[in-house]
Amino acid sequence: MMFLGLGFLLGRGGLGAIDIGPHSPLLEVVATLTLALVLFLDAVKLQISELGKGWLVPALVLGPGTGMIIGLGAVALALLLGFP
Repeated sequence: MMFLGLGFLLGRGGLGAIDIGPHSPLLEVVATLTLALVLFLDAVKLQISELGKGWLVPALVLGPGTGMIIGLGAVALALLLGFP
């Protein structure tokens, strides 16, 4: 939320200090760095002792759960759009 607020404040909706278009190479760099920062900060906060507790549900959600959601979404979209 902080990144969205900062982007709005500095972008066209706020002060207009920066103007990054949706297809700008700079946007890709900023988004990649932001994602890397968020993932790094989450990894730093992770306690090693917590890794052994409750791993089954996240593993199922991230593994087969993600594939099932993508598959079901693709089938639903194909049916909705009338693809064979």
